[in-house]
Amino acid sequence: MHLRLQAGLDLLDQGLTVFDAELRLIAWNQPFLRLLDFPDELAYVGAPFASFIRYNAERGEYGPGDIEAQVAERVTAAASFAPHLTERQRPNGRVLLLRGEPLPHKGFVTLYSDITEQRYIEHLTEHQNIQL
Repeated sequence: MHLRLQAGLDLLDQGLTVFDAELRLIAWNQPFLRLLDFPDELAYVGAPFASFIRYNAERGEYGPGDIEAQVAERVTAAASFAPHLTERQRPNGRVLLLRGEPLPHKGFVTLYSDITEQRYIEHLTEHQNIQL
């Protein structure tokens, strides 16, 4: 059953992660790794949330600044287990929408959607409207 579930999750266009109350990874799919350019070995059952944030901070995903401060800020925010909706432009120009929802007994599920083309069309439409 587990392999069938994983195969289904990997078919989604959206990335998906589930972290438990200790901020340890318990489920994910391949689109998550692909959308965020994470190496496969970073994701395993029990992987700490902070390891993904640190990986991003070290490669400049959050801009300049102290890496430890960037990690601490994001881990603290995640530990609040509050619903969140964040739009973030990656250094490669892709725009991602991150939607996190808390689980009943702490932990959270996050969906990662590539909205680059949607944002491009919106900006193009705004530009055309201004031209008119």
